[in-house]
Amino acid sequence: MQKPIRWGLVGCGDIAEKRVAPALQAAAGSRLLACSRKQPARLWEFQQRHNIPKGYLDPAEIFADPEIDAVYLATPVFLHCLHTLEAAEQGKHVLCEKPMAMDATECQRMVDACRSHGVKLGIAYYRRFYPVVQKIQEL
Repeated sequence: MQKPIRWGLVGCGDIAEKRVAPALQAAAGSRLLACSRKQPARLWEFQQRHNIPKGYLDPAEIFADPEIDAVYLATPVFLHCLHTLEAAEQGKHVLCEKPMAMDATECQRMVDACRSHGVKLGIAYYRRFYPVVQKIQEL
């Protein structure tokens, strides 16, 4: 049996609350091990609601945690590039909320950083798998 992917969640806002944390907890082969949020009380509350053992006030701490394999970036879009570069430098795989970045230049920097550090980069744009979207592509 393969060991689970140990996730760190950066950003604990609405999308993380409603979708990301529950999905990471429920996914086979996945363990939500840590989260990061700037407000201490809200971080602790989020940890308790989702049974997340580690909480960090600074995303850099998640990126540096040797027990984390991959990070989910649920931060504002203007932080996606910066956080992806920092995570990649620490050898963390990245799954980033949409939109990917502020512009094409930032997108390319993210791709280049992940390639150069040998980590995977994904964008959580799930709608492309909706049946109606697939039908449009087929037509």
